[in-house]
Amino acid sequence: MNKNAIFICVFHNEHYIRLLELLLESIYLFGKLRATDIIIYTTQVFKNKIENTSIFENLQHIIYFQINKRSE
Repeated sequence: MNKNAIFICVFHNEHYIRLLELLLESIYLFGKLRATDIIIYTTQVFKNKIENTSIFENLQHIIYFQINKRSE
C-alpha cells in the first residue's frame, strides 16, 4: 500500500492554528486517511494549542509533530 504525506508548517501567528483546523477538518471529511500521514512542523507552544483543537481528536492517529527547537 502506498502512503501519502502532507507537510504543514504553523509558526508566528496564532490565527494560523484556526486555518490549520479548517484544513484538518477538510482532510478528515474528504481525504483518504488510511493512505495519508500528516506531519506538522511547529513550536512546542503551538503544538499544545493544536492538540486542544476539536478536530485533533479525530486525527491524532495520523498526525506527527516535528518541533522547532529555536526559542520563541
